[in-house]
Amino acid sequence: MNGFATIIDSIIQIGIMILIGFFCQKTKYVKDIDEKTSKIIKNITLPLLIITSLKTQPLNRELVKSAAFIIVFAFVSILLLLIIGVFTAKLFRLKGPEKKLHICLSAFGNVIFLAYPLVTSLFGQRGLMYAVFYALINDLWVWTFGVYMLSGKGKLKELINPNTISFLTGLFLMITNIDLPPVVMEAATRIGSATTPLSMLFIGCTLAKIDVLDIFKKASIYVLGAIKMIIMPILVVYIIFITGVSKYVPYEAAQVLALQVAMPAQTIFAILAKEYEVDPKYAAQTIFITTVLSMFTLPLVYRLIDFFKA
Repeated sequence: MNGFATIIDSIIQIGIMILIGFFCQKTKYVKDIDEKTSKIIKNITLPLLIITSLKTQPLNRELVKSAAFIIVFAFVSILLLLIIGVFTAKLFRLKGPEKKLHICLSAFGNVIFLAYPLVTSLFGQRGLMYAVFYALINDLWVWTFGVYMLSGKGKLKELINPNTISFLTGLFLMITNIDLPPVVMEAATRIGSATTPLSMLFIGCTLAKIDVLDIFKKASIYVLGAIKMIIMPILVVYIIFITGVSKYVPYEAAQVLALQVAMPAQTIFAILAKEYEVDPKYAAQTIFITTVLSMFTLPLVYRLIDFFKA
């Protein structure tokens, strides 16, 4: 199966899992399923997935170059998206809380819950490792600039979480080449693999809570989606090739970077908007429509960036 067929197959599978979560939440089939699922992912399955994925990667010069490449381009890509978010907010004359959310949602994507399963299915453990590096830069922006935008102050302490701790643990095991007992590694790998279906259930539950009655009136959301999920990822890959950076890093690193940039709006902002009383309705609507659109835009982006390789 080629890459494009793989991503279509992955998107269909993801869509089915999201629908299951959607109907479970709507029908109350499992009480508080979204809250329980979110805690299991964040505190158990995702940390184990990150540790086991990093542990299986050989440390070499190519890996170090690829990591540096992802980190630099992730930082620059998010910065550009924030600037574009400011411009489009002015274009649509957004004010107050809606303006703040629009800027944040323009730049920060669902780079863990949706991206990790998709990237893993396309590129395996090596691709997941690239995705983790991008997610760390994304989180750095979210918990500093993002929270500052919504609340007026950053939350550096939020950078110390199960995600970053597991990354540092996995990085330590990879650098020191310390081997875990096979039975422990196998158990951790199996639990970590549950992240994919659980993440999709969580997204489905989140979407089930969103009021979509006036969603089609928000032109700013569709412009945000077009720029973040199609134009920007293609622009990033184009820059990589015209600058000659593509000669020094694996092509799949560029593909993962583009797909991470192309992810729909980050679901955590639905929670942050509610916590800081910053128009949670606009956040939920943006998350909903960009997630639905991603089922079509992600295969498109994958197909478009594949032309550069040829």
